[in-house]
Amino acid sequence: MKEKILLSEEGYEQYQKEIENLETKIRKIRNIKAEAYKEAPGDGWHDNFPFEDATRQEDILLVQKNNLLKKKKDIVIVERKKTNKKTIDLDDIVTLELTYEEGETEILKIQLVGKWKIDDSNHIQEISLNSPLGKALYQNEKDDFQYKVNDKIIKIRIISIDT
Repeated sequence: MKEKILLSEEGYEQYQKEIENLETKIRKIRNIKAEAYKEAPGDGWHDNFPFEDATRQEDILLVQKNNLLKKKKDIVIVERKKTNKKTIDLDDIVTLELTYEEGETEILKIQLVGKWKIDDSNHIQEISLNSPLGKALYQNEKDDFQYKVNDKIIKIRIISIDT
């Protein structure tokens, strides 16, 4: 069973833009290949290193594009549906206390987002709905709970939720 990919409307638009960007890159690479083929001596493709290099680049981009297209059917667009102040929802800013198995604690202030690509330049750390932490937080109403990452259990205490 495949997991659903939760995206906001903005996240879905980013996803579509990523596919469009790959298509543009593929078209450019194909133009480079055509030029390399025309300018090569002999039959155009034997010992034509620029052509071979462009073909490798095209193959990589095609795999990336196909992977995105395969995932598209698993996307679910979610909207903010805040039902009460205790439920963690899309775009909420949440202050957490994380306690790791070793007993170490960390205070973390995050924003739960439905983006395809996270903005690292944001002043508040963004956490995707699709990350392990995002999945644990989304639509959660409990003050204390835990989640698992790579066989490690992390305890979470919700300090505050800002909508």
